[in-house]
Amino acid sequence: MLILMESEGGAERWQKAGGALLCLLAVVWMAWVVAGLAWLMSGHDSSTLRMPPAESRRVIVPAADISLLASYNLFGQSALVPATGAAENAPDTSLQLRLTGVFVSVDPMRSSAIVADSSGQAGKLYRVEETLPGGATLESVFEDRILLRRTTGSEILRFEKTSLLDGKPVVRPGSLSSGTTQGSGPGVGGAVAPDVRQMLADAATAMTDSPVEFLREMGLRRNGRGYEVSADAPENLRNTVGLKPGDRLLSVNGRQLGDAEADRALLDELKSGGTARVEIQRGGQIVTVERKF
Repeated sequence: MLILMESEGGAERWQKAGGALLCLLAVVWMAWVVAGLAWLMSGHDSSTLRMPPAESRRVIVPAADISLLASYNLFGQSALVPATGAAENAPDTSLQLRLTGVFVSVDPMRSSAIVADSSGQAGKLYRVEETLPGGATLESVFEDRILLRRTTGSEILRFEKTSLLDGKPVVRPGSLSSGTTQGSGPGVGGAVAPDVRQMLADAATAMTDSPVEFLREMGLRRNGRGYEVSADAPENLRNTVGLKPGDRLLSVNGRQLGDAEADRALLDELKSGGTARVEIQRGGQIVTVERKF
């Protein structure tokens, strides 16, 4: 009987101990859950959330409309120098002036011209809107002429026409320029000394006998479009026309250079006298100078 009562008392004690253990586990679990929530809400969780994989989709991008892009003029518009209108229809000026060089810029307001008066001195550089000798204003600059503005209206000043210069040069793109001084640079002076004509005569003969040797001695190289001037070019040749190393001789009186036979014939014409308008490429510009022989 005593043994049965002790057995029943032990079971009751175990039941109480088990219940206390379950309550303790429950409290610990609740504390862990609450602590986890507090940790998340405080922003300390650095784990990366992974998005569910998206479905593969093919995106078609429409092709760019190049013509539409071009219409936006993202890089600006090139300036065009018109060769019609007043420049064609205006009468020749009555002023005693001589056009010896022009500089046609892509910006018309930055163009300029070399103009000489009747005194016989070398021409001076005039920019658009500046006043020329005689009171005329330089209005526009073109490759073969300039437009003057006077109180009576617009007038044209052209390059002089001679037996070698027909006044109708071949139009080529690019800017035109000319210097003003004699001897040291491009320009137009008075009569050329006889030794220059003799040099042209000798050049024509050498061009006939040995074109390759002649070009080498003159410091000229064919480059597919005229001749390129090297540092070996004689000083008198550079000073006569105002050439610099790297310049390219493109044409004379509108006739393109580069063909030995045609160039020899041109030298023969020049040595007999007249006027030569030489077109030279210098960097990104086209230099036009005029010389009398």
